[in-house]
Amino acid sequence: MTPLFFTFVFSTLNGFNDFCRDFSSEVSKTPEAYGLTQSEVEDYALLQSAFALAYDMSLSPVTRTPFGVANVRDLRTELTALTRRLVDRCQSAANMTDAKRRALGITIRKSPTRHPVPRTFPTVELRSQRLNTVEFALRDSAQREGRPRKPAGIRGATLYTHLGDHPPTTLSDWTVKGTTTKTVNEISMPDNTPFGATLWIAAAWLNTRLEHGPLGDPASVRLGGGIMQVVAAEATNKEAVVV
Repeated sequence: MTPLFFTFVFSTLNGFNDFCRDFSSEVSKTPEAYGLTQSEVEDYALLQSAFALAYDMSLSPVTRTPFGVANVRDLRTELTALTRRLVDRCQSAANMTDAKRRALGITIRKSPTRHPVPRTFPTVELRSQRLNTVEFALRDSAQREGRPRKPAGIRGATLYTHLGDHPPTTLSDWTVKGTTTKTVNEISMPDNTPFGATLWIAAAWLNTRLEHGPLGDPASVRLGGGIMQVVAAEATNKEAVVV
């Protein structure tokens, strides 16, 4: 049969009738293959046949009556509810496969894309400074040119800061500043931050499952002064970020 990928919304009664007929025929072959019982498919077949008969009678001017039209409407409501229930049972069956879904004409659910833990890291490119506010861009360590952009499968980044003459050597000594989904960002330090204090900024990528990659090379700026420097970290010394 031709898969309709049943959404329970048909523009015509004919389409609804065809789907229910084919669905009943398929699940009746081997109910257990679809997570159903024999009694369930038998009850469904009886209701489907009653609806099909009532629907066929409503098509002919000879047999069409107000009572018959109302009966079709009531049976459709009942059949729709039962179909929803059985389709949900089929979808959640442990032995359900996409091939069986095609045979039933029901929706084939897309498997979520699983992105691995990030292996690269964002480098901090300092762009401008206004007193205690620093603007910077995050560039992936594997990107050599062009506008900074996030790698495929990356949702954003966690930002870390530290005030001091040297960057921390352990993750726990960094301060989590927050997360971002942008490649260009600003960080503002409090007004009571000492003039000339050295601010270190580092970041780690986050994938779509919110898993962190390694911490990137930190960059520093002297607040209120504008002197910038970048410290390169050996790749072998990078540790996975755990927030």
